[in-house]
Amino acid sequence: LSYLSSIFSVFFMMKCIMQICKFKVPFAVNFYCVTIGMFFFACSLSIGNNDVFYKSVDIGRKFGATYLIKEYAFLHTFYPLYIFSILIFCIVVIIITLSKRKDVSKKSSWRSLALMLISALVYVLERVFKSPIEFMPLAYIVGFAIILVQLDRVRMYNLEGFTTDAIEKSHE
Repeated sequence: LSYLSSIFSVFFMMKCIMQICKFKVPFAVNFYCVTIGMFFFACSLSIGNNDVFYKSVDIGRKFGATYLIKEYAFLHTFYPLYIFSILIFCIVVIIITLSKRKDVSKKSSWRSLALMLISALVYVLERVFKSPIEFMPLAYIVGFAIILVQLDRVRMYNLEGFTTDAIEKSHE
C-alpha cells in the first residue's frame, strides 16, 4: 500500500503542481512516469515470489507498534531515482516559473517549491534514520491538501472564463 501511494502520489502531485505553474507536461515525461511507476508497482506486488525488489520482508514490534523490516534487493535501488527524478523535474519547473512567468502567483509557486523540498527532506530523513514508521504517506496527504487549496485559489482567481462569459452575455 505504501508503494501504491508513493509511486502514484508523487506523479499526481507533479501533475497538480504543473497545473498551478501553468506548465504543460510533455508526453514523454507522462509516459516515463506512468511506465516506470507501473513497473515498480508490479515489482512490489511480486514480493514473496521473487527477490528482485526485496530480499526479505518481516514484521517487527517496537513500543507496541508493528512495522516492516525490509531488506532491499538490487531493483529497489532505482526506486528512489524515480521519486527524485520527478521531484527534480517539479523543482526545475517551479524555479523557471518563479523566474520567468508573470501570470503565475509567486506565493503558489513558493508554496509548491517548499512542498517539494519538504517531501524530499522527509524521504531522505526516513532513510537516513531508518525510521520504522513511514512518514511519506502523511507528507503526501498534507501536500495534497495544500495543493488542493492552491488549485482552488488558482481557479477562483482565474478570470479568463468569467470575462468570456460576461462578454458573450453583453452581446446577447
